[in-house]
Amino acid sequence: MKSIQIAPSILALENLNNLESELYTLEQAGANIIHIDVMDGIFVENKTPFLDPATIARVKSATTLSVDVHLMVQEPEKYVDGVISAGADMISLHCESNGNHNETIKKIQKAGRKAGIAINPTTNMEKALPFYENADFILVMTVVPGRGGQEYIEVVNEKIQKLRALFPEKDIEVDGGLKQATVHLPINAGANIIVSGTGIFNTQNYKETIQKMKQAIIIGADHAGYQLKEKVKQWLEEQKQSIIDVGTNSEESSDYPDFAKKVAKSVSKDATKKGILICGTGIGMSIAANKYENVRAAHVTSVYEAEMAKKHNDANILCLGARTTRVETAIQCIEKWLCSEFERGKHERRVEKIESH
Repeated sequence: MKSIQIAPSILALENLNNLESELYTLEQAGANIIHIDVMDGIFVENKTPFLDPATIARVKSATTLSVDVHLMVQEPEKYVDGVISAGADMISLHCESNGNHNETIKKIQKAGRKAGIAINPTTNMEKALPFYENADFILVMTVVPGRGGQEYIEVVNEKIQKLRALFPEKDIEVDGGLKQATVHLPINAGANIIVSGTGIFNTQNYKETIQKMKQAIIIGADHAGYQLKEKVKQWLEEQKQSIIDVGTNSEESSDYPDFAKKVAKSVSKDATKKGILICGTGIGMSIAANKYENVRAAHVTSVYEAEMAKKHNDANILCLGARTTRVETAIQCIEKWLCSEFERGKHERRVEKIESH
């Protein structure tokens, strides 16, 4: 299961005079990667100041985050050496550009950097098939490259889904039109690195924006809960929630502790995540999940219980029984749990006592 990473695109900065302070703010706000677009005015119509490796080096020297350089250029081989010398950690080149891409990928990797292959929205994904296997990550453009502030192209979701099915272990990065209102689309399709420019820089609070972009519901079920899981996922997608499905993906017999472990471990490590676990009764899932630190898994059978699970116990995993709870009730429970707030006060003291034992 790939964690969601947010990569602010500094192409969206109005000017570079405050670059160092902006990078510090992004780092403190929880950004994972700094994304840099290099444009030559040929592959795309615009040029960027990052065509100069010295500007990339300036970014690298001002942050501890990984620097991700996206080469939107016609001849990537001409720029790779300079970008490597500037300190880039990730370098992607377009399958539509000129040159021997597999050799360029090897050169980047030989320098100890991650190499990516990028593909435009209108390009058939088969065009990049000779390069996907060798690349460390795949960058899918979700707008026409070269200009900021465009709307997300939803038909690209199908391409992301196919790539995730082909390469379950690779990072899939998406770039273009991404903000709080659209980030669930590529995540639900299978992307895990989210590039956002104006979606972050046009907001007042970078930290709040980045944390909301990272929010996701990790969902898992055994064979008994599979059908209910699929119905819950459909509802969550309609609510524009980001979802990470850890399985199972069939009604073939499976062991519920395996899925409880996957969800609980993810929620335990990341406060921006919530979990939903479904088995026959939900009881086994809650017992298994509560073995993990910082996990408060609540087994509920009614809307009131779901509400109290959040308000009084700050439950971060909801456990449901597919054989004991109707679909409509299960969805109502999830809805109430998601919209309820922890009341703190005496309840915070009690939760702290639970976690201290």
